[in-house]
Amino acid sequence: MLTLDFLQPEMLNEVTAKYETAIAKNMEIEAVRMNFEGIQAFDGDDLCELAAQYPLFSFETEGKYTLIVKPMPNFENNQGNLTSLLGELFLWNKTKNDNKGKLYDSGGSVKFDDGSVKMPDITYILRTKLEGQPKNQVILIVPDLVVEYVSTFDSLKEAKQKMDFYMQSGVPLGWLIVPKETQTYVYKQSGVVKTVSFDEELTGEEVLPDFRVVLAEIFEN
Repeated sequence: MLTLDFLQPEMLNEVTAKYETAIAKNMEIEAVRMNFEGIQAFDGDDLCELAAQYPLFSFETEGKYTLIVKPMPNFENNQGNLTSLLGELFLWNKTKNDNKGKLYDSGGSVKFDDGSVKMPDITYILRTKLEGQPKNQVILIVPDLVVEYVSTFDSLKEAKQKMDFYMQSGVPLGWLIVPKETQTYVYKQSGVVKTVSFDEELTGEEVLPDFRVVLAEIFEN
């Protein structure tokens, strides 16, 4: 397990300073990357421990040794929209999908083959794939759907790079929701990326059969 001594206060001060600058200049903020190669390898349990100690930040990794840190402001509108979408997915899973899948919010850590640990805003995985998965541990199964929501001041460039990583790691379907553009980028395993306006119907295609939603009808401006 991670000993939190490696994460010095000045490191988080750097993250906070970048965030405050972004707000002042009304610009996107890129996450801070900290390389601990040769010092500390990370896993999902470590990130949970960090999140508990530093609730105002989000933590992910690239590979085993690079910690990705960014502020996690609780903008009410963003949280409300994500909760609304998660509710639609829960309802679909229960009423139209025979509860065949399991849904996770941003607290669901997923570890990929290269050692990277990500926390998608929403994750969906078929229950048949989760059989034998240890309880209360990082998920070691490639999700069937990942959803990322580009919140205020998030870097769209970084979000797109993250979606590319998901596709390269075997995730069949991904939604990158961009409120500033009022549209969703739909990523597919085939490499195709299309955009769907918030006013148009977003479907789960073959991954989430019969799921459809119009985000403009459930999101608040």
